[in-house]
Amino acid sequence: MEISIHFHQIAMIVGIIISLIVLVAGWPRRKINGGVFFICFCIAVTVWLIASATESFVIDQNSKILWSQISYIGFVQAYPFLFLFILNYIRQRKIPNWMIISIMTIPLLTLLIVWIKPLQGWVWTGFTQGSREYNVLIYHHGFWFWVHTIYLYLLLIGGIYMLIKAYIKATGPFRRQLLIIIVGLWFPVITGTTYAFGLVPIKGMDITPTGLAFTGAFMAWALLRYQLLDLLPVARATLIEQLQDGVIILDSESRIADINLAGQKLLGWDPKLTKGKEVSLFFPDLQKVFLTTSESIRREFPLPDSPGVILEIQSSPLLDNQKNEVGKLLVLRDVTSRNKAESDLQQANEQLKKQLLRNKQLQKKLEQQAFHDSLTGLFNRRIDEILEKEFARAKRENKPISLAMIDIDHFKMINDKHGHQAGDFILKSFSKFITRKIRLDDYAARFGGDEIMLVFPGMSKDDAVKKAESIRKAFSEISFGSVIKNETATISIGVAAFPQNGKTIDEVIRSADWSLYAAKEEGRNRVKSID
Repeated sequence: MEISIHFHQIAMIVGIIISLIVLVAGWPRRKINGGVFFICFCIAVTVWLIASATESFVIDQNSKILWSQISYIGFVQAYPFLFLFILNYIRQRKIPNWMIISIMTIPLLTLLIVWIKPLQGWVWTGFTQGSREYNVLIYHHGFWFWVHTIYLYLLLIGGIYMLIKAYIKATGPFRRQLLIIIVGLWFPVITGTTYAFGLVPIKGMDITPTGLAFTGAFMAWALLRYQLLDLLPVARATLIEQLQDGVIILDSESRIADINLAGQKLLGWDPKLTKGKEVSLFFPDLQKVFLTTSESIRREFPLPDSPGVILEIQSSPLLDNQKNEVGKLLVLRDVTSRNKAESDLQQANEQLKKQLLRNKQLQKKLEQQAFHDSLTGLFNRRIDEILEKEFARAKRENKPISLAMIDIDHFKMINDKHGHQAGDFILKSFSKFITRKIRLDDYAARFGGDEIMLVFPGMSKDDAVKKAESIRKAFSEISFGSVIKNETATISIGVAAFPQNGKTIDEVIRSADWSLYAAKEEGRNRVKSID
């Protein structure tokens, strides 16, 4: 017998393709609320459509009955899984196992009846050959078919009721998702009713799977266009009640229209006593700040009758469709601990700043001690590091650099005769004197005892000798009558320069030492330079 492919079969084939697309697109989202039930629904619909399409093509009656039995695997589970998906999707919380088992009991019983041959008469009382042109086998239904059908209708009506109820409360993209699902659900309702009551154009032709093809198309649209299972609706009441922050809703007359559980606990208000009354009766400060403006404001207030408790309150206007203010939304948060933590942190920061300043001062002092002599304040022997840099620059820029080695004449005699305090006083006085006499770019260092080194970067040997002579002469005029009887002290100075007296630091220092030694040998209180 030759059979032509008719619209009903084409619709089921298209439905299979769409159902597979929805299944593949929804699979990555299976772990979110409602995702597992959605995937199970897609699988059930796919099995139902494949089996029904196959049944419409096979000719042998036994083969048709077999494929009808296979189709029931998807048929009995599709609507229950769809209902569970809607329930999970709307409520956004886990469905108890006992509820799942209860909802699936009748469908699974129906599946057992279909496959247990002695019980098949409860579902099909007989079979009659229908239209040969459309290859239709008419199934005469038993009482359990109607029990199962009524049960499925109850699930569908219950699901549509929940969707419509959620649609009324929803906004934005959630509203569009719900509308698409609602419209899509009506197709299997219409096609299923038409088939069950024998109102189909071709007697016995089950067009219910065709309706599911349209449902699959709407699901695909919601999934791919409006992020079904990506953006999930949250009921307003659930959202408000589960917020950790307190929420107060005021009407246009500043009366308390609603307050969530967190707000009640935070403020200690009884909603039975506060709802419908002006908020200023319970929280006078709010009237002065928030209720005189339409702008969003955030302020901190002490909680009335609770010393030490600080609340952060944010006010936002509530607008109607014409953008007119019809009330205010107040969000409250206890920031007492946060403010204390911020205050403690600020104090800790201040203490840290002070400690860092002390550390910096200590570090500066340590650096001073590391590079400077504790008695005179001049550089100590670590001036070698400075000398290396200055000699390197002198070589690089081809400039001279002069050194002067100074001894206080008969310093040991002064120490022995007048005491170390007198010697220390002369050393400190000489150091201060030297610091005033040299340039800002020059260096003075104590090499030990009364031996002082002067470093003159960029100064020629002749100029260094002149400078040393002026220092010697000026120092000899200083009176120390308060500590030594001969009232004055003199110095001897040896001068050497780079590159005349040496190519290295050590060579120039040795030349300056030899010059100092020569000055002492010639009678002290003089400047000497060896060529």
